[in-house]
Amino acid sequence: MTDKEVFISRLRRAAAVRVVPPRRAIVAVDSTPPPVVFAIDTEGLDAFETALTALGGTLHRAADLTAARALVVQVIGRRSPLVLGCEPDVEALELEGERWPHCGLHAAAKAAVTVVGCVALVAATGSVVVDARLARGRSISLLPPVCIVVARSSRLVATPGDVLRHREDFWPGGVPSQVVFITGPSRSADIEMTLTRGVHGPGELHVVVVDG
Repeated sequence: MTDKEVFISRLRRAAAVRVVPPRRAIVAVDSTPPPVVFAIDTEGLDAFETALTALGGTLHRAADLTAARALVVQVIGRRSPLVLGCEPDVEALELEGERWPHCGLHAAAKAAVTVVGCVALVAATGSVVVDARLARGRSISLLPPVCIVVARSSRLVATPGDVLRHREDFWPGGVPSQVVFITGPSRSADIEMTLTRGVHGPGELHVVVVDG
């Protein structure tokens, strides 16, 4: 037999021996696991601001939607075009710009700034939670280089697990097809370990938190 034939015969003998691992008993879990205890402060808007700032994001606080509108206008400045999300709080700002999703994907790709709403805020990680159902797609918060998120302080939770643990509060009709945790501006160091912003999403992230 040639070396090749010897090698193949060994493979065939090994493949003929089937090892069946022993079955393990399935243990029923009567309760949900306890929440993770973080070593940092995860309570309140101050904790969210600390985490968001460490990521390169910026927090703006507003007492009401009127104050929120003034802050959003200040952040936008002279940058244009502007594309606006379809969330109720964004519509209540009464800003002038392209309306998503009617403006289409091309307008979102060309926009300099976008203003969107969110489902929740996560204090421990400084994350903003968006979903495809409320936003009617993900492109509006992904394509423009500057993203301004309008959020309610009542939507703040301590940890990422709290979003899923209390998912019925956020999504009474069931979790949508896509839920995304936006944790700071887009950052990548894939090429030569050089940190670059805005490669896979907005390079500038502002979160305007409205009381209530």
